[in-house]
Amino acid sequence: EAFFEIARQLDFQLVRKIQNSTLQLESVFFGMAGLLSQEIHDDDYYNSLKREFDYLKTKFQIVDNSNQKPQFFKLRPPNFPTIRLSQLASLYFRERHLFGKIITAQSLEDIYKVLNVSASPYWDNHFTFGQVSGSSRKKLTTKFMDLLVINTVLPIKIGYSKYNGNDVSEEITNIISVIKPEDNSIISRYKELGVHFPSAMESQAILQLYNEYCLKNKCLQCAVGHRLLNGKA
Repeated sequence: EAFFEIARQLDFQLVRKIQNSTLQLESVFFGMAGLLSQEIHDDDYYNSLKREFDYLKTKFQIVDNSNQKPQFFKLRPPNFPTIRLSQLASLYFRERHLFGKIITAQSLEDIYKVLNVSASPYWDNHFTFGQVSGSSRKKLTTKFMDLLVINTVLPIKIGYSKYNGNDVSEEITNIISVIKPEDNSIISRYKELGVHFPSAMESQAILQLYNEYCLKNKCLQCAVGHRLLNGKA
């Protein structure tokens, strides 16, 4: 919800104007998220971000009235909002035409090349501002990129192709059929029942059936449920 609020308030034209600087991108993302409101005197990078955001807020008349800060609670450190926002800034800095790159990517490897970014060097030994941690490069993992592809990239490609009257069903099928299936509690239960998932294409199909039929008790409207209730294995 907090990230959506940032996207809703932040004019994308501003993102394009500051796209040549990761410092400016991070300062705006962190500032809009309410993560630059502390006083940390011994952190030069934090204070440079704070100064930059104050400057950009005045220059571009940025309206900063978000009351919902990103949550850190119950998140693993690599998923902290600080890390994800920095990775997003790196993505916009590197890819000047991100939407076009996503739309024209025809294979999973092409998409990986677009999404293969890391947080800025400051985060190599930080997860939060002002607290030093063990050193590690904060790059997007393949597993996280797969989630982005399934839940964001492919829906965008499908929606845009429909808008333009194009058919990309074969391309979408080719991409999702080489992604590993999700690993969550719902899929695990189906595996216990003997359901086999060669790829994310099958696991996504099961999740759709589960959410639209099983959870809503629409067994008689489900082809699988109807067959089972008729005693057919």
